[in-house]
Amino acid sequence: MANLKILIVDDIMIMRKALKDILLAQDKANPHLVVEAANGTDALFMYKEVKPDVVFLDIVMPDYNGKALVKEFMEIDSEARIIMCTGSSDRASIIECVRSGAKDYVVKPPNAGRVYKALEKVMSGGKLTGDEAAAEIADEAAAAAAADAEADADAAAEAD
Repeated sequence: MANLKILIVDDIMIMRKALKDILLAQDKANPHLVVEAANGTDALFMYKEVKPDVVFLDIVMPDYNGKALVKEFMEIDSEARIIMCTGSSDRASIIECVRSGAKDYVVKPPNAGRVYKALEKVMSGGKLTGDEAAAEIADEAAAAAAADAEADADAAAEAD
């Protein structure tokens, strides 16, 4: 994939760094230009200045929430490619963001494979629908619940 201009918007520095490290490791010979914003106000400024190819956007931030920023970015650029980043499985918020224009989402902490898949999808013109987002979230929640149940069973077996 050609080097891209990518804006990461997250109020938590360690999450921005983790995502940036993943993105910069994708193609070391032709690295992406990755810029960061720690809040919504800076994100709007950076979006207008940098004109990124892709935005990775946190949903929950203190000054602006990601849902509002999706709408702002889409007003600035109706073709904006936005990938939501969430630490929760708040289905309603993710679906609202997708319906407002976000193209995909990744769950924090970021997983390199999922980040690359989302990036490739949005750069090739793909996007989730609200229904697809809901189905993916449900699948992820079921997988997490199964993993938790297995861990609980292992812990109970060790206790016996």
